[in-house]
Amino acid sequence: MVTKNNQTFLVPKKIPIYKRIWFLILCTIVLLLILIFIGGIGRNTEKAAVKSNSQITEVSTASVKTAGTTESSIADYTSIGDRLSKPAIIGDMISFDLSTRNEETIDIKLNGIYNSVNGKSVEDYLVAENQFNPKATEGRQWMVIDAKILYRAKNPDNKIATKNIMLEPIAIVDKQLQPKVSVMVSDQMKTRFKLINDKAVNELIPVLIPTELTGHYVIVRFNGFLDEDYRYIRIYDDTVTAKDI
Repeated sequence: MVTKNNQTFLVPKKIPIYKRIWFLILCTIVLLLILIFIGGIGRNTEKAAVKSNSQITEVSTASVKTAGTTESSIADYTSIGDRLSKPAIIGDMISFDLSTRNEETIDIKLNGIYNSVNGKSVEDYLVAENQFNPKATEGRQWMVIDAKILYRAKNPDNKIATKNIMLEPIAIVDKQLQPKVSVMVSDQMKTRFKLINDKAVNELIPVLIPTELTGHYVIVRFNGFLDEDYRYIRIYDDTVTAKDI
């Protein structure tokens, strides 16, 4: 209260600024903005750290992939005939795994490919063995691949270990897979074999290929034993001969 000229006036008391409602509201808003800003910095820092770790992981993964590709390339190079683009040739040895852990293998030495045996055509042999054996259609002929087959068991010292396998090679002519044709084979020409551990056998395996090889890209595909683990052999005209037993 204030007295002036013998008169008393009621003067409202001034409220400090820090107690004013609008000031408190303003401070609250500013505080919220500061908290939001600090939180944003924290999230950005976390994202940057995650991104950095992700980049490190990607680099590490890329290194592993690169190493894997290099290792695979080396493996492909040393595994003869396992790619259509790099087939084996007569004289090479091809190998198959019989288990995913490489505990059993089949080695096949490709000694030659013949259109006749002892002066008799391969087709004549097959038809003489069974009249229902199919004759070669026009433009194709029956031949045999002379192969030395060796089975290696998980335990190399187990001399009585055996393995039954079937080999039915199919021709690929100018990148076109030819129809599969099964035959009843003779003692000299087989597609099914009972192999004994560490004991090599020489066999004649029939296959149907074009009569005219010149001017054609002819591949013989051997079936694998683990999914599509194929082996490919390039056949040239000058590799086909007659065989005397």
